[in-house]
Amino acid sequence: MTTAPVVIVGAGPSGLVAATLLAQYGIESIVLERHPQHYPLPRAVHLDGEIYRLLQHLGLDREFATISRPARGMRLVDATLNVIAELDRSASTGVHSWPEANMFDQPELELMLRSNLKRHPEVRFMTGVEVLRIDRPADVNDPVVVHIRDENTRMESTLETRFLFGADGANSGVRAGIGSELDDLHFSEKWLVVDVRLDFELPVWDGVFQICDADNPASFMQIGPDRFRWEFRLPEGESGVVPYPESHIRELLSRWIPPSKPGVEIIRCTSYTFRARVADHWRRGNIFLVGDAAHSTPPFIGQGMGAGFRDAFNLAWKVAWVLRGDASAELLDTYEAERKPQVTNVIRSAVVIGWAMTGGSGKRGRFVQKALSRTFSLPGVSTLASNLPVPPLGRSALVTRRRPIGAIFPQQRTGVSRSDDLLGEGFSVVHRGKVGTEMARVANRLNARLVEAGAEHVEWTSWLKKHRTGSVLLRPDRVVAATESSVDDVQWDALFATSALP
Repeated sequence: MTTAPVVIVGAGPSGLVAATLLAQYGIESIVLERHPQHYPLPRAVHLDGEIYRLLQHLGLDREFATISRPARGMRLVDATLNVIAELDRSASTGVHSWPEANMFDQPELELMLRSNLKRHPEVRFMTGVEVLRIDRPADVNDPVVVHIRDENTRMESTLETRFLFGADGANSGVRAGIGSELDDLHFSEKWLVVDVRLDFELPVWDGVFQICDADNPASFMQIGPDRFRWEFRLPEGESGVVPYPESHIRELLSRWIPPSKPGVEIIRCTSYTFRARVADHWRRGNIFLVGDAAHSTPPFIGQGMGAGFRDAFNLAWKVAWVLRGDASAELLDTYEAERKPQVTNVIRSAVVIGWAMTGGSGKRGRFVQKALSRTFSLPGVSTLASNLPVPPLGRSALVTRRRPIGAIFPQQRTGVSRSDDLLGEGFSVVHRGKVGTEMARVANRLNARLVEAGAEHVEWTSWLKKHRTGSVLLRPDRVVAATESSVDDVQWDALFATSALP
């Protein structure tokens, strides 16, 4: 029987990121993917500066730069494409030291992540494998047994693992296997998504357009030099069954491209039901849900794939610390406690923004559009909306206070490098001057790297002054764990007991 400390079901972006992170922490894993090849058609197209920063953590920032392009933000426009408001995210770098809006093709990102796994011998990648059944042990100290079948040879076999990550998408079999159900956050709309390649230049503003038309809302964005996407909400009662005739698609695009103009290649046309849902529980024993298996969000703020990446980072380091004997199993209780409230808040924001943008229909929709226009005309509103941070983590044994605890620590660029490169893979303490006695004790307990904020670290120094602390403890995922005034709030000795799992 094959064994591994971690088995990951699903080789989408979230599963691949989780496997890579575990490998960086020295943990072996097996990734199981039902499909023999990666899915070649576009899906996700946007990620923010925080997720770009995670790709930096994986050593993939330079590669990602070759397959992505920064965008200028979002424009809200009316039915005739007149600008209602502009959410400007064109600054070259944000708090994470990477552009805050980045466009890309998901198949290229997945190929990059898969190729990167080859650098990590800790990961065994199995494709064309169907998961038949997962046996949950009665005792959490006993292994999880995974029954699989090779779809090519039809041979069946079993795997044993300490931990299993269900990263198998919105129709997750792992989620069903642990008896988790989806809580509906009351948003469901059917949209038509059209991906197009043009062999001519389309002179448009370099960002995302949200057409705030009460009767026919839509989105439009440039993905790459010759790649564009349109999304159209389907009328109630329309099935969304594809394929649509090309003439119908060209008519939908006619506000931008004359229907008779040559040089238009329709790469994909498909319908999606945009939903807002969160699994009622993300864990049973040593089985965890990650990514779309745990939640789904409407795409209006471009946070769907990023949410899965945040899951992977939050969970991977905790499982690694437990497996290495550097933390107690109670640490794993903090995963759902932190991530579920955070992602729920993100999804609710997407629902609110989507409702405000699409506005419903009829008189109510037109009223919403007028209110939206007036709101964004107020001084400072567009700037504020452009810079809203991802909500902090939910309360847990590690997150006992409000901001800055549970928020991401800023990164800055210093010359050709970025400050995260100084922090290492584990805990770290950024400080100016002498580290306080209790902070020093906790840092030693966690084997944290001490990094002094020098004259070149202007943003670090500014952050420390703003929060009136001489030092800050950072988790491996760059989340603020404690300042000098809050370091006593967490039971560090209990959570980070050095007793390896049997």
